[in-house]
Amino acid sequence: MHSKSPRLEAWFADPTRDADKNWHEVILTPPSVLITQATTLTAGGREIKCLPITRGHTDTDLAVFVPDARVWMLGDVIEEAGPPMFGSGSWPMDWPRALEELLLAVEPSDVIVPGHGKVVDLEFATRQATDLAAVAHAIRGAWMAGVSIEETLATVELPWPEWMLRSAIKQGFAQLSAE
Repeated sequence: MHSKSPRLEAWFADPTRDADKNWHEVILTPPSVLITQATTLTAGGREIKCLPITRGHTDTDLAVFVPDARVWMLGDVIEEAGPPMFGSGSWPMDWPRALEELLLAVEPSDVIVPGHGKVVDLEFATRQATDLAAVAHAIRGAWMAGVSIEETLATVELPWPEWMLRSAIKQGFAQLSAE
């Protein structure tokens, strides 16, 4: 027996949901090594640093840094091909701080590989952290004012499309309610 992700659970409950996918063939394999602190590996004589990122995009994000090449692989913590995705496992209230803390170690000439899209630089990543902070600020303000998700979407100007912000606000409200 293997555990399923929420998406697989939904498919098993209703296989017509993603009829074009072969989800029944997916077997999730839990990690055999959990990286809970900075870990250095060596592959082919090259040092590779694995750095856990505090919760943000998810609570299991990992930065992979290759020091001699000054390359950062940040997965979906940074998105270039479109707006960052606030899915069911995201922490929109924490994401800006997690990214800002990570970017303190990035040098201006470093290369950042996002989860989706083209390679970016520190300037791009900093702008995205600023936009994430604006979203978190708007969510906190709306939640404190007792404003609904719909009212929030109608009254705030944020950098990304409504469909994506709806998820961010929903996740942010849930996060704030749990605190």
